[in-house]
Amino acid sequence: MKIAVFGANGATGHELINQAIESGQEIVAVTRNPQQFPIQHSAVTVVEADATDPMQVQNAISGERHASC
Repeated sequence: MKIAVFGANGATGHELINQAIESGQEIVAVTRNPQQFPIQHSAVTVVEADATDPMQVQNAISGERHASC
């Protein structure tokens, strides 16, 4: 299963991502500041997006990486 975590840079986001890694899930970590995202793991894809922008949200969950410019 692939899980999208919005607010990935927050404390709750970090905890959700760590739990998802431990359970063997694939994760899309969605954050406005990917350069500050501290978790590096082969199961985690970091995507830059603003959760208040519907197009960026759609692109983040559909796998399009260019939308967060």
